Amino acid sequence: MLHPGAKFRVDDFTGDVVIGSLLRREQIGRSVSEEEIVELVSKFGKHGVFPNNTILTKLVIVLCRNRKVCIAWDVLHDVMKMGGAVEAASCNALLTALGRANDFKRMSELMAKMEEMGIKPDVITFGILINQLCKSRRIDAALEVFEKMSGGVKGVSAELDVIVYNTLIDGLCKVGRQEEGLRLWILICLFVIERRDE
Repeated sequence: MLHPGAKFRVDDFTGDVVIGSLLRREQIGRSVSEEEIVELVSKFGKHGVFPNNTILTKLVIVLCRNRKVCIAWDVLHDVMKMGGAVEAASCNALLTALGRANDFKRMSELMAKMEEMGIKPDVITFGILINQLCKSRRIDAALEVFEKMSGGVKGVSAELDVIVYNTLIDGLCKVGRQEEGLRLWILICLFVIERRDE
């Protein structure tokens, strides 16, 4: 199917079935390695066939769980470079793994690449960033992300949620900035009241 002149051409549906079934073999004890699956994704990509967002996200998660974050980074960037449709969920899976490794440089690079490719970050994306920044006690950077999220930067915004507020309040309190945490708590109370009245 991947040879030039093949009678049957590979399409997106075929690619999803093949890659998805290879990923499912993880539970049964597959004989195909993650690297071979990534190679297959690359070969399909050269023919303009890319995994759907669910399959791509699952591949990134499997790679990250098996401590192959660099390979997950490469496959996501390859799909982006070759013109495949990538959504925030796949990027979120990689951001989570990068955050656990405290690799903020690559997290920033991925966010920049998302912006460049027109991938809109969602509340989960911002939540991952804020959570990891707070865990590493980089509260000012977390507040900058929060400002972006709440519409402080043109073209970037996401629906605020209680989890993000709680994460920030917890982070502020842990670094001794309880007054700011209290102000944020008051904001969340107003947010909840406003939501209830809608």
